Parts: sequence; C-alpha cells; structure tokens
Amino acid sequence: PTGLVILVDGTDLKLSWDSDANYGYRVYSDVDPFGSFSTFVGETTATELILDMSGGFDEKKFYIVKGWDGSAR
Repeated sequence: PTGLVILVDGTDLKLSWDSDANYGYRVYSDVDPFGSFSTFVGETTATELILDMSGGFDEKKFYIVKGWDGSAR
C-alpha cells in the first residue's frame, strides 16, 4: 500500500494508508530505517492500525505496511 501516514494522538499512535487490492495488511517495525523490519506489530483488514503507546515512547521506531493475501503466516 501507499500513502502511509503516522500521527500521535495522546497515547495512541495511528497508522493509516491507502486501500489497495489486498485482503489485509501487516505492520512491522524496526529501530533502523534500513533494518529488516522483522518485528511484527499487528494485522488488520482495515486501512488503519492504532497502537496504544501508554507505556511510553522508549525509542524511535520506523514502520512498514505490507499487503497480505489472507494466507497463514
């Protein structure tokens, strides 16, 4: 998907992106913008994922959204 937007709203981190032909989406993170993005954050069939960051923002993270065809991980 394209058009990823990340907003901080209080203690929530809101990620949203443009819809495409995928069944759903999986979100991954990394502390390195050129990293492997192997840390699984969550999955959704919507074009938005809200993360509760009430535990704090310990370190800068980078996120990537990958289209998912609905098959098992």
